[in-house]
Amino acid sequence: MEGQVCNYNPSDDGEDTIFSFVSRHHFPIVGFNNDSGKEQVVGTCTLLKIDERIFLITAAHVMNERHNVRDNELWLWNYSDGSKITITEDIICNPNLDVPHFSDVAVVEIDIKTYPSFNKKEFHDFCFLNLNRVLKELDYPILEDDTFAYLIAGYSSSQNKIIKSRYKKPKVFQHLTHPLPNIENNSPLSILTLRGMWDSENVSEPGKILPKPQGMSGGGMWIVSTKSEYSPIFAGVSVAYLREEKAVLAVKATYILSMIKCFFPDVSLLEDDLPIKFFMESEIDGSLLFLIPEQDD
Repeated sequence: MEGQVCNYNPSDDGEDTIFSFVSRHHFPIVGFNNDSGKEQVVGTCTLLKIDERIFLITAAHVMNERHNVRDNELWLWNYSDGSKITITEDIICNPNLDVPHFSDVAVVEIDIKTYPSFNKKEFHDFCFLNLNRVLKELDYPILEDDTFAYLIAGYSSSQNKIIKSRYKKPKVFQHLTHPLPNIENNSPLSILTLRGMWDSENVSEPGKILPKPQGMSGGGMWIVSTKSEYSPIFAGVSVAYLREEKAVLAVKATYILSMIKCFFPDVSLLEDDLPIKFFMESEIDGSLLFLIPEQDD
């Protein structure tokens, strides 16, 4: 773990707590690479708990990698006990190869009764992300630079190249960084996403180089703030690295919650709390539309 130079600095007492809290909510998604003949990390996910229901959330392009691995099979690597948890449930995401960044998210409801390792009390208490730790707003508050930062977390493929044993804990990478403004105004990309700086020239330790973010897709982008009792708070899912902007792009959490409410209407989420409204254009072709409030320039 390493933090980028930015004005926000967690206290010495709180830094390990923040990093350990974030790390335990992230899991690698793994597949068997036919070309190399080895298992490889293809992405990252978190497990969101809404009442007693559990939803795996990640990037759509991560789940679409199943078409490029052996037996079209992806699994969640449970580092707590080394178990292989095959993802067999229905996957809700855009199945196309070229998914727009602002909608590049996937949701899978997990039946935890079928997975013994998920039913341990310690797992419930420490590894499921509770809803009160998820930012529901569409308009994120404007905070002073010295009061908050973004924390990007995930399993970089370059740091987890060869998986010799699932019982060897994979390396989660976390990067504390500056938020960056969106370039466009009133576009789905600008309204539904946020971005954090990813630049090796601005890390706190001279000579340290950030890993390639491949494999970190689907991991969380968190807001770490001295102004919130819920710091850190889950703000979005990382979906892309913008090389020219030296930025990681994330889809806002409220988009994901609205998507869950659309496909799982009986879930305990109040529509009044969700600013984005999804609806099916046609039950025949499954076209999905959404409405977002107009934004001030």
